[in-house]
This record gives sequence, C-alpha cells and structure tokens, in this order.
Amino acid sequence: MLLSIINRLSSIFLLLFCIFFACKDVKPNALGKKIILICETENGAKTFELSSDVTELDLYDAGITHLSTTIGQLKNLTAVNLKGNQLANLPIEITELENLETLSLSSNLLTSLPNEINRLKNLKNLSLDRGNFSNAEQIKIVSLLPHCNINFESDDEDGD
Repeated sequence: MLLSIINRLSSIFLLLFCIFFACKDVKPNALGKKIILICETENGAKTFELSSDVTELDLYDAGITHLSTTIGQLKNLTAVNLKGNQLANLPIEITELENLETLSLSSNLLTSLPNEINRLKNLKNLSLDRGNFSNAEQIKIVSLLPHCNINFESDDEDGD
C-alpha cells in the first residue's frame, strides 16, 4: 500500500516537473550542434531536437500552446511556420532570430506581439491571418515593422 502511494506521488512529481519546465531554456548539448525545444502542447510536452544550423522550422498544427524560449538559439532560421497552433503569446526570444525573413503565426490565439518584434530587421513576410488582433494592435504591429509585408486577412476564398 505504501509503495503504491509512493509510486503515484513520484508519477505526479514527474508530471509536475515536466509541466513546470516545459518550454524553459534547455542548453545545447555538449557538442553545441543540437538544440532541444521542449514545447507545451494540449497533450503534454513535445520535444524537438534540431540542428543549430537549421534554416527552416515547420511546426504547423503541432498543438503547441507555449513555444520554448530556446527558439532564440536557432540563429540561422530564415523561415518559421507556427500556423494552426494554440499560441496565446510568443516568447520574447523569438526576436533574437536576426536572419528571420518569414514568420507564419496564422490561426493561433494571439492578440498581440511583443514590441521587441521590431528587432527582426530582415523580416519580409509576417502572416497573422485568423488572429484576434484589434485594429489598434494591427496599427502598432505595422508601425513596428514598416519594412515587412504583414497579412492580417485570410487568403481563403471559401471563408474557412
């Protein structure tokens, strides 16, 4: 009986540990060539092991609710697709992706972007359609990224 209780408590502790540390910084491994993204999803944590040299990241419809702050360590990214997730906010570390040219955040739960988004000087295309951005927030985003083509409207003709 006592052993059963201890096993259950250890399982609960492990689950809480995973939830608490999901999307926290995880340092590159000893070789410095892999970066681990641990992102919280609707069904628990998902782990993505990526090369630090990766230039495109496609996490389309991955069920992500919180994006790992380690995304900022993927300095070579030029394109990030986070379309169709459940993101309500972005980690500020995404603004450290100085080579980023295309960012798709369509069909998420976002209502705002961090002001630091203006650090993305190479960003050419930003997709925010099917978001929940107020007119004031849209104006703010456009003013922060004057060099960027920003899409707030869906391109779908069928209205989906």
